[in-house]
Amino acid sequence: MNVIGIGTDLCDCDRIAAMIQRHGDTFLQKVFTPGEIEYCSRHRMAAEHFAGRWAVKEAVLKALGTGWAKGILWTELEVRLEEGGRPRLVLHGAAREHADRLGIGEVLISISHTAAMANAFAVAVSPPGSDAGLKKIEPEALAENAVSANDSRPMESASASGSPEFTRESASASGSQEFTVVSVQSDPLSSARGTLP
Repeated sequence: MNVIGIGTDLCDCDRIAAMIQRHGDTFLQKVFTPGEIEYCSRHRMAAEHFAGRWAVKEAVLKALGTGWAKGILWTELEVRLEEGGRPRLVLHGAAREHADRLGIGEVLISISHTAAMANAFAVAVSPPGSDAGLKKIEPEALAENAVSANDSRPMESASASGSPEFTRESASASGSQEFTVVSVQSDPLSSARGTLP
């Protein structure tokens, strides 16, 4: 299973409550599925639950890399609850087709809310055993930024330029060298593994 995309969103619960008050069923039916409407409406603080689902839909679109493009409708992104309460995303129509083209097997979601704000996080992943989402790193692209195995500079100095760092970890029997690429520009905690010839 590989991560293909991530997304997050923060939604003001009062904003959703105002939309519901102003537009009523027209708004609800345009944005939420019948199952989502039924679930949220039975709660005393329904706006918080609707805001959570709104945030999920926004986060999922970011994980899919589409925004509100590619002909995806709000109702093609549906939050359902599994037994035990875990939220699960179900994709329909153009959303499912787009996810299939990207090799996305599932979008994992998390929702949280207070009386004021709702937050959601989405991670689009490939099916187990799939190589969708993996990118091959060409050795030539690494060469100019590679840190020599004999380089004694501390990591902080090696990354001061803001370029990716490359550190050699070990040599294999075939003469290939394993490396770790640490991206300091986008996320200092993320890394990709590969092999240099």
